Formats: sequence, structure tokens, C-alpha cells
Amino acid sequence: MVFGASSNSIDFLDHGVERLAVARYQAAHLFKASWDQKKQPDQMKRIAEILTEFDAKKIVLNYSEVFGIADEITFSEYHALRSALPKKLKNRIVPGSDLAIAWLETSIPAEMEIYLGIMEIVHGIIAE
Repeated sequence: MVFGASSNSIDFLDHGVERLAVARYQAAHLFKASWDQKKQPDQMKRIAEILTEFDAKKIVLNYSEVFGIADEITFSEYHALRSALPKKLKNRIVPGSDLAIAWLETSIPAEMEIYLGIMEIVHGIIAE
């Protein structure tokens, strides 16, 4: 199960079967909305409810002490989530920096073709 938090508060869960946006609205066509503020006004408690329902074995959070680009969840969001989780789930939180970095390092062939052209330009600038 992956949980991502961002400054625009679109949080998501992907447990390999369905994708949920813990938001009041669907996130694109990929993540269906799974938070009704009238039923549960606290977004972190809603996330905790979902994680408890699925009995998440691992909760991967996008944080890192080393890579800023893989450090998306804020300190306050992290603590709000931990506070909302039942004790048995708190120990299942792990950093997702390796996953985030691997995703960023993945390039499709079309990107590599463009990259080679960019490198030619850069080498030309350096030579000049």
C-alpha cells in the first residue's frame, strides 16, 4: 500500500487492486474519490480507516532524510497521520524514497532520444 501526500492534499492509496484518492473528488481517471467530509471531517482519520480496513502490511510514505526530491510528505502531515493510525499500523510505516527515486530515474525510449539531443547541445555549449 502506498500513501502519497502533497501540498495540494491529494492523497492516494494503491493497494494493487483499486486506487483511491483520499480527497473529495476523483484524481484524473486513475484514483476514485474515497473521502466524504460529511461522514468523516478529518482527512487523516479517513486514511487511517482505509488502512485499517485493508490491514495494510506496509505503509510506504514519500519521505527521505537524504533526497529532497523524494521528501513530499510534510512533518505535520506525517505526525497527523501517525496520530490517526491505530498502534498496530504505526510500526508498518516505511520510507518510500527508493520507490520515488526509481520512478524518477525511469525513462521511456522517446525521452532518451530527446535526452541525446539535449546532451549534444550541452556539449556544444561547453566546447564554446
